[in-house]
Amino acid sequence: SAFVPESVLPQVEAVDGVRAATGVLRRQFSLPTLGINNDNGSVPQIELVGLDPASASQVREFIVSEGRFLEPGDAGKAVLPAGLAELSPQLQVGTTFPLVTAGGLKLYTIVGLLAEQGSSTPQIYVTLPDAQAAFNQSGFINAIEVAFDARADHAAVTAVVQQALGDGYSVNSDASSTDALAAMQIGFAMMDLLGVLALFLGAFLIFNTFRTVVV
Repeated sequence: SAFVPESVLPQVEAVDGVRAATGVLRRQFSLPTLGINNDNGSVPQIELVGLDPASASQVREFIVSEGRFLEPGDAGKAVLPAGLAELSPQLQVGTTFPLVTAGGLKLYTIVGLLAEQGSSTPQIYVTLPDAQAAFNQSGFINAIEVAFDARADHAAVTAVVQQALGDGYSVNSDASSTDALAAMQIGFAMMDLLGVLALFLGAFLIFNTFRTVVV
């Protein structure tokens, strides 16, 4: 689940053998708004990943095949894997696409494509504030990505990190177990949008009926 980075990130960075660390907020959900279908016609899972571009670039390398990667201060910008753009040709650099999130309808402009095909769960990268706004979790993250020193013993450093954080945190865990709540939040947001549309249409029909009667 989500947590405040200030209470955890410094502990991880202080571990001997940790070269760099960055906080991320990532959730998976199914959305038909991108117009992407699997071979069996089903809508694939999409993972929205919010990160800090400055610290994330110190943890792992993002190779961009077209456009650019996210920069500090970006808002409403997104970077997609090239494989996702191949599945949906309208998703090209410079285009804008909508996502129905727990924070409402969000519009993102594609600024770059990564030189990778993407996994079975395509990842859409946005800045951390954008992801926090999308999931109604302002100021929170739900994962920390770590880069070790080149000569560090990975198993030993991992054990020290686990000891520093305590049993309340999991190391090398799968974040998909926390995605059910995010999927429910997305569903509620979509129902809210449909409810507002239904109220608008109902009000318009009532107004039109009374206006016709008066005329």
